[in-house]
Amino acid sequence: MKTYLIYLIALAAFCISSCVTVPPFVLNPGPTAPEPSVPPSAITVQIKTSFPALAGALDNEVPKCAGSFPGCQGTEESGNFIIQREGAWEMIGSSGFGWKASVWRWTPVGLDISGGRVTASLSALYHVKIANTHLQDVSVGCGYGEQARGMAVSLSGIVDPQPGWFLDPRLSITLRPLTPCTVILDSYDAAPLLAKAIQDRLQKSVDKISDDIRIRTNIHDKAVEVWKRIGQPFDLGNNVWFTLNPDAVSYSGLDVEDGGQSLAETVSLEAQPLITVGQQPVSTETPLPDLQQKAMQNNFELYLKGLLDYKGIAADIANILGKKDYPIGGDKWPVNLFSFHMTDVNVYPDSNKIVIALKIDGHAKGTLYLWGIPKFIPSNEGVGGKVVLDQVDFYPDTRNALVQLGNIIFHNKLEDSIRTKASWDVTPEMSNAYNALNKEINRNLADGMSLSGSISSFGQDASIWVAKTAIEPLFPIKGTVTLTVSTP
Repeated sequence: MKTYLIYLIALAAFCISSCVTVPPFVLNPGPTAPEPSVPPSAITVQIKTSFPALAGALDNEVPKCAGSFPGCQGTEESGNFIIQREGAWEMIGSSGFGWKASVWRWTPVGLDISGGRVTASLSALYHVKIANTHLQDVSVGCGYGEQARGMAVSLSGIVDPQPGWFLDPRLSITLRPLTPCTVILDSYDAAPLLAKAIQDRLQKSVDKISDDIRIRTNIHDKAVEVWKRIGQPFDLGNNVWFTLNPDAVSYSGLDVEDGGQSLAETVSLEAQPLITVGQQPVSTETPLPDLQQKAMQNNFELYLKGLLDYKGIAADIANILGKKDYPIGGDKWPVNLFSFHMTDVNVYPDSNKIVIALKIDGHAKGTLYLWGIPKFIPSNEGVGGKVVLDQVDFYPDTRNALVQLGNIIFHNKLEDSIRTKASWDVTPEMSNAYNALNKEINRNLADGMSLSGSISSFGQDASIWVAKTAIEPLFPIKGTVTLTVSTP
């Protein structure tokens, strides 16, 4: 009889609470966080021309003996000498002194370009003599009737980038006797005279090769073509677009590559790359900027932006919770006779959290407010992962109301269901985007224009941006890409 009375009292209590109403309160969500900024990226562009052609042009500018060493002495055509003054005496002002000399070479000119610095070298032979022309048969010299003397000639300097998209070389000549020859007659020294004559002659070759460097490194027209092409969106498939958005160009250097076959002029595109989903972005054509000198690393960083709108999240949570009845008390009779069910689910942002508003009806009525923090969990098997709701809990006002009502609603079941079952697998989308982007940065763009790159990181350390209408997973993508343009 006593047990029966206890059940009657419990049943009466739940009958009284069968119309429990959760007290309403006003929830004032905090402002949404600003969208994360993306650091500027640098995309390397290498414009290559034939290095052997440039080296050959320099070699052709400096006369060379056709015969074998020391072939030029007295047997070569005059055009094969760097200097050949063996006829009348070259007079030194009105002093009555004159000089004669020949300079020739038989080895190729060695040319090297690295880091924007040009160096060239050649080995030369020479003989020279000086005479007082007022005195017959009075002269001194070296290299005549004996082994010719050696001389090392070097050419060095830097090439500066110009705003008009060409390189301007500043080159100087240095002479170094390998086997010195002292030719002095009555205080007149022939060495400086010979050095000046050699420098004057070689300077003509230097001027020509400098012009050739300016012409061969003038990439303005090709740069305009490249600039226009990379300003267009790249189709990654499934309405996903990759746009580089270049906005500045800087010169990085000039080097010889491909086993000495290519002269590579390297510039860096400063860009704001972006991946978007939806309709094809409108390409904005901007004029080619002037070339500037600025240090840039060869890397890119961008975000692949996902989209989980709140209506879809609400629908998924509604499916998780289902249309079933939730007991208010416990699982035993008679308290299990009283229950509530969901009638509506709404989701909206609150700072870095999302609000889950559960409208309930039945033996308990009102709206329960929970919150959760979106979190990305990367896959352990390569590219991919899922978005989950972390730290799911009731807002304090809702929890306080439940406590005041005797905590009769088994809220833990709601929290556990949302926490354990609410997840969104984004692996397929990420894998498709990875494969498409990797293919896009490793392909030919046009004749003589190709992209080559690699992806070093793809979304593993993703963050979640809680925006106004959706949560947007931001998957950082890092890597390098080089655009190679080949010219004749």
